[in-house]
Amino acid sequence: MNSSCVENCTYEEKVSLKEAVDDATAGMFIVILLFVLPARPNFWPIAKAGRSRPSAALLTWDAIHDRMPWALLLLMGGGFALSKATRVSGLSAWTAEQLEVLRPLDERLIVLIVSISAAMATEFTSNSATASIILPVLRDLVNSETIF
Repeated sequence: MNSSCVENCTYEEKVSLKEAVDDATAGMFIVILLFVLPARPNFWPIAKAGRSRPSAALLTWDAIHDRMPWALLLLMGGGFALSKATRVSGLSAWTAEQLEVLRPLDERLIVLIVSISAAMATEFTSNSATASIILPVLRDLVNSETIF
């Protein structure tokens, strides 16, 4: 980590090299490979001499553009980005600290309050975004060991 990095470091300054290659890297490699590999391999080593012709790729941009549910991709990606932002910025830990006022209440009542709050939030935001934001807050709330 950079020695000049203080409390408000960006995520890129905190990330280690081990996190640079993960499951998403392998997935992107496969998708790029699908754009490169031909659908009908009728080129020189496979086809007979003189009958070699170019072939379209297994996956084309037109197929992606027409069949990909872009709204779903943006909805899920936005939820994951919000979740990461709340964790990295410390918002989930701060929110968990603010929920310490619930400490005198019974655990079942706390679960009921959180459930109703989540249900109300899903009326205005997507379910994935709500879950991605609330779950890190609840994790920090439970880890604080002041309530449960």
